[in-house]
Amino acid sequence: MSAQVHYDANIYFISLIIRDLRRGCTLSIDPSYFLDKIIEDIMFCDESLKTLMNSLGKNDHLVNQEKHLRDLYLAKRDLVLLLQDLNGEELPFSSEIRQYVSRFTQIIRGQKEDMMEIDDSLNATIPQGDEKNIVSQQEYQILFDDSQDEQ
Repeated sequence: MSAQVHYDANIYFISLIIRDLRRGCTLSIDPSYFLDKIIEDIMFCDESLKTLMNSLGKNDHLVNQEKHLRDLYLAKRDLVLLLQDLNGEELPFSSEIRQYVSRFTQIIRGQKEDMMEIDDSLNATIPQGDEKNIVSQQEYQILFDDSQDEQ
């Protein structure tokens, strides 16, 4: 028997973790205490978002699938923005994670690919002329700015 997946709660919880990671990385915290935990949480969020994406893709008859996809998209966006800021040394903790820049860049690419897939899926379900697009042009520009990935 398969277990019921609580997409709302799962995505919300991951979003909270990402938000707290961002807040923590703005502090002048001691890396000897927190570096491993922050890296572990980032990897956990990445893997969990991938798992939820795969699960939602397999269950295309869910009642609230569109809402779940939108929420998942936003969580992925938040993770991408956090990692871009860490890679770009926008946050005080950025200097402590230099050895993870290439791994974070890989995560960013994978999450962006998923975001494009979600956007395509949502746009396919929206009737022509409907203004409910999930991503504005400005968001696309911010998220897919190649100069961010190269840092």
